[in-house]
Amino acid sequence: MSGHYAFRNGATNQDACSNLDPKEIVLPRLFKAAGYATACVGKWGQLPGDPRDHGFDDWMRFNGSGVYRNEPDAKPERYSINGEDKMLADGEYMPDICQKRVLRFVKKHRERPFFVYYSMSHVHGELLPTPDSAANSTDLMADNIAYMDKLVGRLIGELESLQLRENTLIIFMGDNGTGKGQSDRATIGGKVLSGMKGTMLECGGLVPMIAS
Repeated sequence: MSGHYAFRNGATNQDACSNLDPKEIVLPRLFKAAGYATACVGKWGQLPGDPRDHGFDDWMRFNGSGVYRNEPDAKPERYSINGEDKMLADGEYMPDICQKRVLRFVKKHRERPFFVYYSMSHVHGELLPTPDSAANSTDLMADNIAYMDKLVGRLIGELESLQLRENTLIIFMGDNGTGKGQSDRATIGGKVLSGMKGTMLECGGLVPMIAS
């Protein structure tokens, strides 16, 4: 968000992100000053305050990670839209709700520059079946990656249909390496990478990134 190395702004780990100086120049504030419409959709919990405190005009947030749906005998998942608290209904799928919010924002602001920070639920544990998972699926990681890929594809398709694709920079990236439970599947050319999420070895310190 700030373009600084973590140690320069106090965010030396995910919990210390709350130390971010409110006067820090961050991307949404910078874009907003340049006339962009700004939106934040998805996970928000480490940074202080709400997205609006950092320059987002429109936002939908949930706390924590791996929020997909309500589980039996558990409290309903909570989220908020522009400060209004919501409860996830049984049968609703959080990634689909987030996706609809992003598409709504893009359509609404297609005539002006916009910046969207879209922090997706996928792929984070606890991995749950997706709406596309087979009843007897034994590979929820693959299911979740496939569903995330479908959502990204639909977003790009929407940009194309609005004739915005050639004028939109998309940056797709992960925020950390593969978790312990699946780290032995993190391979390049069939070679298992060293380390995992939470380490500074190869699979912990390197993340995927695509700019298109």
